[in-house]
Amino acid sequence: MKKLDPRHKALLQQGGVLCAIVTLLVAAVLSNGTPGLFPASTSKTPHPSATPQAKAAAAPVASKIPASGDYFVDFRAERADIRAEQLRLLNEVIEKGTDDPAAREASVLKVAVCGYIEQEFAIEQTLLAKGYDDVAAIVRGNLATVTVKKETLNKTDAARILDAVLRETGLNAECVKIIPAQ
Repeated sequence: MKKLDPRHKALLQQGGVLCAIVTLLVAAVLSNGTPGLFPASTSKTPHPSATPQAKAAAAPVASKIPASGDYFVDFRAERADIRAEQLRLLNEVIEKGTDDPAAREASVLKVAVCGYIEQEFAIEQTLLAKGYDDVAAIVRGNLATVTVKKETLNKTDAARILDAVLRETGLNAECVKIIPAQ
């Protein structure tokens, strides 16, 4: 079995911790805010959430966004909806009370999400100002992905994009992914 590079191992551990926290937060919100979500009985009566209407309402936010046919427009719309949903869920946990450890953790995560939103906007605006036709950025923890509307990227483009991302996020270069797209 191949041994993991320490950097990759650290990224996997941090990603796993973040996923666990988000999962716990969502479970806390759902179990506290939705009576009967985890019913004590084993009744054969289907739970109201099993209806087609409930399933449609529970579908990911991204699936409710009409596609414009423009990758960058669709990406930004989907990202905005996902971030809004993240903030809504975090606010629900925070409103439960500041004495709750989950509420304190949700407050920390909310600040982080707001920071990511600011960084994404700054990266996109910086690169648009540098002459790129369109840009979409996503920042999550210690990772950033930037998609640039360009068929191919040369070394100068890559360096210019990387510089903008590093300045805005403070990340290391190996934590940044740059993707050309049309």
